[in-house]
Amino acid sequence: MEQKKKLRSYILKDKRIKGLALGALFIFLLWAFPFFVPLDMKAIRQWPISRVALDRYHQPFFVELSSNSEWCIPVSLQEMGPWVPKIAVAIEDRKFWSHHGVNLFAIGRAAIQNMRTGKIVSGASTISSQVIRLTYPRPRKVSVKIAEFLQAMKLERLTSKENILEIYLNKAPFGSNIRGIEAASRIWYGKPASTLSSGEAALLIGMLRGPSLYRPDRNPEKARGLRNHILSSLRDQGILSPEEAKIAMEAPVPSLTKEMPTMAFHFANQALNLSEKPVVSTTLDRAFQYRVEQILHRTLNGQPSSITGSALVIHNSTGEIRAYVGNGRLGSGTAGSWVDCCQTLRSPGSALKPFAYIEAFSRGLLTPASLLADTPFSFGGHSPRNFDLKYRGPVSARQALANSLNAPAVRVLRMVGGEPLLQSLRSAGFSSLKKDASYYGDSLILGGCEVSVMEMALAYETLANLGRQHPLRLLSDSPFYEKKIYDEPSSFLIADILKDSQRLLPMRREALLHLKKQVAFKTGTSYGFRDAWTAAYTPEYTVVVWFGDPEGFPNANLVGLNLATPVALEILFSTPETESSWYPVPGGLALRSVCALSGLPPSESCPVVKKDWHIPGVSRSNRCPIHQMRQGQPVLIWPPELAMMNPSLPIAPEEETIVITSPLAETRFLLTPEGGRQKIALRHEGTKGRVFWYVDGEYYGETKAPELLFWELSPGHHSFAVMNEKGQNDRVDIEVLTVTPSRQALPSLETLELY
Repeated sequence: MEQKKKLRSYILKDKRIKGLALGALFIFLLWAFPFFVPLDMKAIRQWPISRVALDRYHQPFFVELSSNSEWCIPVSLQEMGPWVPKIAVAIEDRKFWSHHGVNLFAIGRAAIQNMRTGKIVSGASTISSQVIRLTYPRPRKVSVKIAEFLQAMKLERLTSKENILEIYLNKAPFGSNIRGIEAASRIWYGKPASTLSSGEAALLIGMLRGPSLYRPDRNPEKARGLRNHILSSLRDQGILSPEEAKIAMEAPVPSLTKEMPTMAFHFANQALNLSEKPVVSTTLDRAFQYRVEQILHRTLNGQPSSITGSALVIHNSTGEIRAYVGNGRLGSGTAGSWVDCCQTLRSPGSALKPFAYIEAFSRGLLTPASLLADTPFSFGGHSPRNFDLKYRGPVSARQALANSLNAPAVRVLRMVGGEPLLQSLRSAGFSSLKKDASYYGDSLILGGCEVSVMEMALAYETLANLGRQHPLRLLSDSPFYEKKIYDEPSSFLIADILKDSQRLLPMRREALLHLKKQVAFKTGTSYGFRDAWTAAYTPEYTVVVWFGDPEGFPNANLVGLNLATPVALEILFSTPETESSWYPVPGGLALRSVCALSGLPPSESCPVVKKDWHIPGVSRSNRCPIHQMRQGQPVLIWPPELAMMNPSLPIAPEEETIVITSPLAETRFLLTPEGGRQKIALRHEGTKGRVFWYVDGEYYGETKAPELLFWELSPGHHSFAVMNEKGQNDRVDIEVLTVTPSRQALPSLETLELY
């Protein structure tokens, strides 16, 4: 008997040991088997996402669709706010923080429910297994479920719970083409997930159970019912107080989706192309960008639909682009509305003139008071005429630049040299000027070239920084450097000249005085009214504004001073931190007494003296040569008319070359009926002695400057030649048309002169 008892005890003990061993083996296999299940963590952590551009205050202003054409903005768990993670766990997987990827109790419950119904009605999914399902979408079968559970267990061993929850909430679909809680929050509530209330978070988490079924815009009652059910559950779990749950239940559900931010399209595309990061931090100021867009749109509303505009705003000390409007008509559907006009090449008109003057100042060839001649002369068969078609005679360099006079500008270009000026322009930022100086000729300074708004902004930012150039920066982490292009004294002189507000209409001029603002600005209007420019700057900001037709057609509204300048000044006065003073006078610049006419240090014979800037040791210091004392009275030793005809007397006489300034080559004249005897003047320039005129190969007459000859118009083609006593000569051809009863088409008024 005793033996049987011992045997029975031994067998029971052996069974316990075997049971424990088998249990241990099962637990070991359950623990170890997931290690042998394949799981690609790269696939878990990566999926198609939207790239996001952030402004300088880390606010998104542009989101692009993912490669799957979905809105998906991954954020960290901390950036999801307090409610989203808490509600997701409470509703989707209460045991999330304690299980190891599989909830065995839920599996048992699901097995019983599935056996009773004969089909899968419950899957016992955990958040971890749902991450697996989102990564590897497969048919719902028992074998697939087992694989998901094993991979979920492996996932839990390879990364943290927080990381799994973060991946799930970023990867989960929220209906339509919305993926992830951040995109869902912005589209349904127009705000980041971090600011969601408990009720808002409950509605979005509830949508995970059926994104289409519980869309609040299509099924508001179902969405509200599910949300309130979730809020009740949160109240019962003690996550919400009864009062909090009640308030959340009374809130309305959203009836419309919000748009993702797509501001500054052209800027954002450039910024995103410069970086491979999914979230790119830029230099743009979103609020200021919106103001600039509104100013531009308001102006364009009063213009023909064919005209568009662009604007660029630079923070001078950093080179950061704070606002960028590539096309004010973007999205309107008009021709060229998608073109980034900040990048396209257009004629700058007169906007390059300051860069010729700064070269002359820095070399000592001119000072602001220097005398220049605004008189007719010819180059390449054309005579540069001012915008108002008038000539002003002798003017100072200050007047010539402030009033954008063409003839003096060409003379300054010749003074500094075409090739040196071209190299200077390239250094300032005009990299598109790739031809040599002979290609552009004298027209380089009058708009006979093409540049972009970006190039213009860089060059004028250089002037605004008193000669120090900072590269234009789109990304907040772009490298910063400084390069000296011009000297401070010459740059200050340009700013001092360009701040002349007398060019503005009285109302705008008074506004400047009222605001106590000083702004340097330069306009540009290209030939034929195709481009209207204004570049304006203060010590803090540079603004470049362009208006035109993207297809290049002319329009009489495209005048820089009238169209672009008001916009540029309004933008400049809308910039943040505009409480700045003007530039202090830099070292190396001083005032001196000069002759009021020649701009040079006065002699004892100069009747009027004034103060003006010069650069000691650089600017010319020879005394004024054009005044002498005769019989106790100061007199000009150069007759005024000769001073008018000599281009830059007295400081830069040009080489004598005879040219015909009237009529201009290839001009067509219209001989009107009953107009009487209609005549044109024969005028030359560049020689001091007698000249001889020939019309259609026959001698016509002799003149000596400033005398004129007149020729009576007659129909047909005619040639005019002039020769001086040295044998130098010039020739032009013209055409005289008549009005006939046949109502023939008239030539373009751009090349027609009426007499």
